[in-house]
Amino acid sequence: MMNAKNKEKYNQYFTNIEIAKFMASLVNLDKEKREINILDPGAGEGILGIEAVEYIVSNSNISTISLTAYEIDKVLSTILKSDYERLKQDLALRGIAFKYKVSNRDFLNVVSERMKSHFDLVIMNPPYEKIAKNSKEYKAMEKQGYSKTNLYSSFIEKSLDFLKEEGQLIAIIPRSFANGTYFSSFRENVFSNSNLTNIHLFETRKLFTDVLQENIIIKTEKKAAEKNSDVIISYSIDNDVLENSESVTLKNHEIIDVKKKFQLRIMKDNQDFEIMRNIHALPCKLQDLKLEVSTGPIVDFREGRDFKRSDFELFTVPYLFPEHFNLATKMLNWPRYPINKANYIINDDAIRSKLRKNGNYILVKRFSSKEETRRINAALWLSNFTEEELVGFDNKVNYYHFNKEGLDLDIAKGVCLYLNSTIVDRYFRQVSGNTQVNVSDLRNLNYPDRESLIAIGNQWNLGGDISQDAIDDLINNRIF
Repeated sequence: MMNAKNKEKYNQYFTNIEIAKFMASLVNLDKEKREINILDPGAGEGILGIEAVEYIVSNSNISTISLTAYEIDKVLSTILKSDYERLKQDLALRGIAFKYKVSNRDFLNVVSERMKSHFDLVIMNPPYEKIAKNSKEYKAMEKQGYSKTNLYSSFIEKSLDFLKEEGQLIAIIPRSFANGTYFSSFRENVFSNSNLTNIHLFETRKLFTDVLQENIIIKTEKKAAEKNSDVIISYSIDNDVLENSESVTLKNHEIIDVKKKFQLRIMKDNQDFEIMRNIHALPCKLQDLKLEVSTGPIVDFREGRDFKRSDFELFTVPYLFPEHFNLATKMLNWPRYPINKANYIINDDAIRSKLRKNGNYILVKRFSSKEETRRINAALWLSNFTEEELVGFDNKVNYYHFNKEGLDLDIAKGVCLYLNSTIVDRYFRQVSGNTQVNVSDLRNLNYPDRESLIAIGNQWNLGGDISQDAIDDLINNRIF
């Protein structure tokens, strides 16, 4: 059924039946209601619409169901019509009137005032792809006034417009929208104009073949957001969502942080909630500590290409990569041999402005692999690691500094330990569903006061390995 060329062309990642059944089970049904209108704006193989219909028939008194499906793939559109026709005949035997319409069109290009506020339920697995500025989708969304960030965010915003007041939207989408400035306007639009009721997490990234990002299921209702309304956060192992799910219920305002550009904090249990409360109770931001954090200014494939060296040469200075991190000692292991990057970079006029004065710095990896146990990995670079006056930081690390210069060692040690604690890593995971650590994440983090950080740092004897348990004991005993 799946055409490989069309799969790539239309960004098709089809929903399996277990997930489809779970999504359908999130539909709230009014026992008095006799008729329902459903929209599946990117129908694919049709499994979401079909499972929604089956759930509604089995759990309500509804006797008339209308399903509208959009599918850009002509081959799938033909199959959809056959599947819906079989469903119609089956439902007729059960006394249910089923009407369907399959439109072989791109939902994003549909302009219809009649369709707005028309549907009771939208259920979808939209395509995922960044929208290029010169694309027809970008121009269409700009004209219609919807999100131009990604195909899936455009599908969500447009579908909300097509819902009736108090209509329900259920979607499986990447978690990447939950934080960061890139999706901030999308979050504000969606969660200012609807009320979030459900989030479902998966303890895997392998829901769809060839999709690396983490996916979640959300359900929201088209009505004014209620800050004290309940939001059920559930999670499951792999695709076994019906038989192996656990959940926690929190308040809307505990999950959606309006003051932080509608950032979502997704907690899967009460321990996560306590972690959030503990971090939020800390008194300082970076500016209070007179600290700053920036992304390394040297881009390896650009500036580094002609100037980097593995071995010391005249006029070279240290060039630091994530590959230099020693996760056991929480220090930089430099120079490192063998290394597939570099240890040095030539101090040339072309890049001198991107070098920094040698000093004590905290470096944080910007990326981690999905298999790594931690998302935040911090390590110290000490001024006595080199006699050179300048050092270079690669773009794949973030570095803590003050006015682009190094830090006092006592505060640097304390902040490094704090960043490497389990509580900070778990807190970060509540917000971020990807493996990237942005400077905005580190700037938004709350920190202990300077006195506490210095006291913690003074207990760290540099040089040998330091275990996770030792780090957590230092942090928990002094701060929490």
